[in-house]
Amino acid sequence: AKIRSAAVGQELIELEKKSRLLAAQTQRERLQQELKLLRSYLDQYKEKGENLVAELKKSATLSLRNGEIDFYQYIFTLESAVNMENSYLDKLLRYNQTVYELNYLNP
Repeated sequence: AKIRSAAVGQELIELEKKSRLLAAQTQRERLQQELKLLRSYLDQYKEKGENLVAELKKSATLSLRNGEIDFYQYIFTLESAVNMENSYLDKLLRYNQTVYELNYLNP
């Protein structure tokens, strides 16, 4: 009975080990997909968004100076530009956290 109990215990340990390995593999795959998506967003922002934000700020400032827009429109435009930058920074933070998580999962 003791031998059988030990064998069952060993089998249980092996099953638990396999379960943890499978969970880690699934987590790695999910993180790699997330990393790919975030990298795509970051690249797109660098290609187009960065210039758009700079242009929005520049245009808003010039339009305010020339009297083409009022202060509230100016602030609204700057807020839009800052929101775009914040979105980029949020994605960059998530990207870095995902890299960290992947490095933790990969021995």
